[in-house]
Amino acid sequence: MPDQTPRGYIAMPRSIFGDPSFAQEPYTEREAFLSLVANAAWKPRRLRLRRGAVDLSRGQLLVSSRFLAEGWQWPEPRVRRFMDRISGRRAIDAQTDAPNDAQSDALIDAQPTPHGTIITIRNYDSFQGEAKSAAGQDDAQSDAQSDAPSDAPLDAKSTQREEEINNNTLLKESESARATRIPDDFDLDDETYNWALDRLGSAEAIAASMDRFRNHNRQVAGNHGLSRDWQAKARLWIDDDVRRRGATAAPMPARNDAPSEANWDQVLAFYAKTGIWTRHVDTYGFEPGSPACRAPRELLKKHGLAASAGAAA
Repeated sequence: MPDQTPRGYIAMPRSIFGDPSFAQEPYTEREAFLSLVANAAWKPRRLRLRRGAVDLSRGQLLVSSRFLAEGWQWPEPRVRRFMDRISGRRAIDAQTDAPNDAQSDALIDAQPTPHGTIITIRNYDSFQGEAKSAAGQDDAQSDAQSDAPSDAPLDAKSTQREEEINNNTLLKESESARATRIPDDFDLDDETYNWALDRLGSAEAIAASMDRFRNHNRQVAGNHGLSRDWQAKARLWIDDDVRRRGATAAPMPARNDAPSEANWDQVLAFYAKTGIWTRHVDTYGFEPGSPACRAPRELLKKHGLAASAGAAA
């Protein structure tokens, strides 16, 4: 049976991967590989990231398996298996430097870095020729004159613009790869917890605020449900909680001083409004209703808390 595989090459626009004319469905393996080719750098560039920079050569791109899984609509383990299979980095290569069939058939090379994995497309020039023939240049000029699209940049400005677009796209991809949904076991770290305790005044208030924070973010769909720093996002949430309550945590008197009437007034006003008692129990004692309550009775009456204090007494 003669080989019926078509020969030659075609020019394919990168925008085809996001074209709304096609159904948004999981990629085939062929589409997945072509998307790597389409996103590779067409000339050397420095990719600037928030935490440094990565130099990419022609035919290279920076990716993560999580980002590819999202774009290809694959489970992440499938992405890793696919990349291992088409890569020249095989287990056998770690044992011997001798060439083998798997190595010669590889389509890409993969190099892990702290910023992600640098993918090198083998035989990249087969997909993105470095120079056009004279006939090809004539065709490109003819296309430009007839307003037909052409892959060849027409001047320095268009070349610079394409470079800016590619750099911005890769930067957004790298940032998106680091953004995640809220972890199932998310909780405040020690530093943020102590900060929240000063803002909200009690462990119970923090627990209630974080329960609402987790429940809210688990229901947010799309990119709005992603974050690169969940501790920072939690701090903003706690600040909003404090503003919504219209008060701050209880004030702390100067060292060795008893609380002033103004201190007590602020503590009791905050408690009457929010139900949150100060964490400075060594200074203020316990909340109204407790036998150890130290609050002045006239201020308890002022804030409508005398009944609970009387019940405790």
